[in-house]
Amino acid sequence: MPSHKQKALKEGTLSMSAIEQLLQSKPFREATWERLGLPLDLQMPNFDGQLLYGKMSEMIHSTQGPFVYLSNDTSAVEIVFFREVCALFGRDVDIFDREHTELGKTLQRQAYLDLKKANRDEKERKLPGSMLQDC
Repeated sequence: MPSHKQKALKEGTLSMSAIEQLLQSKPFREATWERLGLPLDLQMPNFDGQLLYGKMSEMIHSTQGPFVYLSNDTSAVEIVFFREVCALFGRDVDIFDREHTELGKTLQRQAYLDLKKANRDEKERKLPGSMLQDC
């Protein structure tokens, strides 16, 4: 590692994106994993252009309770990675079925629209005939 990056790392001024670049180096990654208590052979997932610290923050902090939720189409490397990281925070990974979740959202939306229409129909039935013509 270049001396200026070593100095910045020690001072805590190295950017997260620079740290992520350093994590691509096996010796730095293994030293980091060892310091964190992660298995040295733990692979870093590819988040398709999203930075690791952003993805980790999103996954760890955006859920309530003891679980981090990943869909069943998540890569095996990512699942293993998050299981190990979650263990550091006293959490676990729970896998959900994306297809059923999307179906549930669709059914929930349809139920909402049906209820809204039923409420509107009920209001219209209660209106006197002359008021209904004004609407």
